[in-house]
Amino acid sequence: MTTTQPPPAHQALLSEVILTHLAGATVQLEDMATERSPGDAMVRIGDDVVGVRLVDDVATLRRLLADAHRQLTRLDRARSRSASSEESAGHRPGPRPPSL
Repeated sequence: MTTTQPPPAHQALLSEVILTHLAGATVQLEDMATERSPGDAMVRIGDDVVGVRLVDDVATLRRLLADAHRQLTRLDRARSRSASSEESAGHRPGPRPPSL
């Protein structure tokens, strides 16, 4: 897994980190509950070298991850429809990216 700096168009987002080559990445969950923040948890996505940690209450983390799942599902379906329409029009589709 590698990290890169955001492209120039995103320079205003100085805290943005881009992780690529995620094939070896894992997802870890840690209960971060304290007396002051009883609902907090941490989701870490990464490998032994680099990763991203999302820390907030469980409901917020669940909402964000569910939204990411919905968007990835829509993208996958759109790509499938596009490949099907190209095949039916006589076009040969290029290689498909691996499923997430």
